Amino acid sequence: MRKGTTIWIDLAVLRRQGEIYGYSLRHAVFGASKGLLPLKEGSLYPLLKSMERSQLIRMRRQQVNGRWRHYYRITERGRRVLTDCARQWKLLHSVLDRLGCHRV
Repeated sequence: MRKGTTIWIDLAVLRRQGEIYGYSLRHAVFGASKGLLPLKEGSLYPLLKSMERSQLIRMRRQQVNGRWRHYYRITERGRRVLTDCARQWKLLHSVLDRLGCHRV
């Protein structure tokens, strides 16, 4: 579940931030989660590559101070997936609430 949730969170941050490079995305997710979701570089970049292959995001490279940065932005397909994920999350939350799981 966490892997899927991380995709949703990354897409949501990209939708809110617009184009952002990987290091900044990592810190934006950490900040948005109030430190509850620390993303390690070793897991973030393979996830971003997978999201790019799935056409949820696009990446462009730019040289900054002699180093290459990878900038990511959400695609229209990524926006649709994020909207669908939000619907699924609301449904799941509603079912769990009806079952009294919020009291656990």
